[in-house]
Amino acid sequence: MKKRLSILLAILMMLGAMLVGCGAKNDSVYVGTTWTLNSVEAEGIVLEGELLASAMDAATIKFDAKKVTLNFGTENGEGTWSEKDNVITIKSDGETIECPITDSKLLFELEGTKMYFVKDEKAEK
Repeated sequence: MKKRLSILLAILMMLGAMLVGCGAKNDSVYVGTTWTLNSVEAEGIVLEGELLASAMDAATIKFDAKKVTLNFGTENGEGTWSEKDNVITIKSDGETIECPITDSKLLFELEGTKMYFVKDEKAEK
C-alpha cells in the first residue's frame, strides 16, 4: 500500500512540474496582430496620412503570445503585455503603459503625445 501511495505522489509531483513549465496559454484576439501608426496628436496638432509619413518614420506594435515588439523608426524594443477590458498593458524597460483600444484604435500615450495605431490586416498571422 505504501509503495502505491509513493508512486501516486511521485506521478502527481511530475504532473505538477510539467504544468508549471508549460505556463499559461494566451488566447487573446490580439496574439499575432501588428498595429501601425495611423496618427499622432501633440499640443493640439494632429499629424496623419502623408503629413505623418513625411514627418516621421513608420512605427509598429506587434503582439505575440508572450511578448510585444515595439518599432518606432530606428528605435526598437521588446516587452511583455496583458489585456483586460479593452486595455492593453505594455511593460518594457521598467515602464508600464496602459493602451486603451477604442473605435478599433490603440492609444499609446507617452509624455503628452498621443499615438494612435490601427490593426494592420495585411500583417495578420
